[in-house]
Amino acid sequence: MGKHVDNENLLDKWKFDGIINQYNFYNHEVERIFQSKQVKRVFVIISDALRYEVAHDIHEQINKEKRFKSTIKSQLGVVPSYTQLGMASLLPHQELTAHISKDVTFKADGLSTHGLEKRNAILEKYHGIAVKSSDVLNWTNEEGRKAIADTRIVYIYHDQIDAIGDKAATENQTFEACADGIKQIKLLVERIINKLNGNRILVTADHGFLFKSSDVVDSDKTALSVKPQGTIEGKKRYLIGQQLPRDDFYWTGNMAVTANLSSNSDQAEFMIPRGSNRFNFVGGAKFIHGGIMPQEICVPVLRIEHLKTAKQKTTAKQKVGVVPLSNPIRLVTLTEKIEFLQTNAVGNDFKERNLNIWIEDPEGTIVSNKAQVLFDSESSNSDDRKRNAILSLNGTGFDRTTSYKLVMLDTENNDRFASHSVTIDLAIQDDFDDLF
Repeated sequence: MGKHVDNENLLDKWKFDGIINQYNFYNHEVERIFQSKQVKRVFVIISDALRYEVAHDIHEQINKEKRFKSTIKSQLGVVPSYTQLGMASLLPHQELTAHISKDVTFKADGLSTHGLEKRNAILEKYHGIAVKSSDVLNWTNEEGRKAIADTRIVYIYHDQIDAIGDKAATENQTFEACADGIKQIKLLVERIINKLNGNRILVTADHGFLFKSSDVVDSDKTALSVKPQGTIEGKKRYLIGQQLPRDDFYWTGNMAVTANLSSNSDQAEFMIPRGSNRFNFVGGAKFIHGGIMPQEICVPVLRIEHLKTAKQKTTAKQKVGVVPLSNPIRLVTLTEKIEFLQTNAVGNDFKERNLNIWIEDPEGTIVSNKAQVLFDSESSNSDDRKRNAILSLNGTGFDRTTSYKLVMLDTENNDRFASHSVTIDLAIQDDFDDLF
């Protein structure tokens, strides 16, 4: 990533072809739904530090439910990739500004973006509300319907991963926090659809994170043990301030570029270590974010839709695959046991398949019995998913140079599922025929 930053001057433009910037989230994702669909309300779940890979697990689990459909994409996060700037960029706004005094404050169209109440005030201008995920999960059906009755947009703020990972005392529990976060967001999606009659949900994040499972050593640190002059806010992964120094040990940039802050902003600059390094400040350092590594700035966007009955049918489970274990197939006796492998276990993703199996000649004439075999194993062990078909040939005069076919017909649809080439080489019969 570092070579791209330097060679392509990314911090001077902060754009990638084909990828939407995070600060365009509201217009590109939320308003897009209203413009293209007959939708009354959009729910937006923002999970603090929801890294792309974790969101992808949520995406896969949701798609196991035939009533839901999820698609996943990414957006280019702001820099520094930290909570206050990321959360501000996700709100609806015409203008985003930074204001620097004793601390750094971000405003959307003149209103502070810090904290739930202030974000709620911004969303009210767009007929929306801001709520905590815990509130949504604790609402009764009546409380939930009343809370969202007059809304067009519902922003739901979820904080599980960052709350655990961003503290020195609990950062080793980051993976457990991710697993819990997946469960909670999936539960939120189900609650929105089942209890609040929602049918369009977006799931995204303010930023991702880096995690180092082993202890941080000196080579993980950048040579900056004291915050330089001009620093207003300093963390292990980023500094924010004005007139910050330049050095080859770190990158320096302007948030007017990386977060699209307007000219009405104070001149807000940042410093971030190169690569995945940390600044040498006290506290936990295994879980970090704020920089420009892909894990930090590749911000997920899940588009989740509640499917109506007709669409549910098109997303139903697919049937298990079946293949012969020997291919090409060669028959050397009139009766053969042919072994098959069920390639998938029956479960959340796959359902059973019932097949009729036989041999036919090139003209389509059936030259064996039909064997019916049910492939319905739920085992994860491939040996348990093997099945046999006993096929007996009818007639004589089989030619080893002729290509016969093993036909597999799905009994439910009466469709040919697959066919495989068969060679019939009956050595004993051929030797007997040669005597006459």
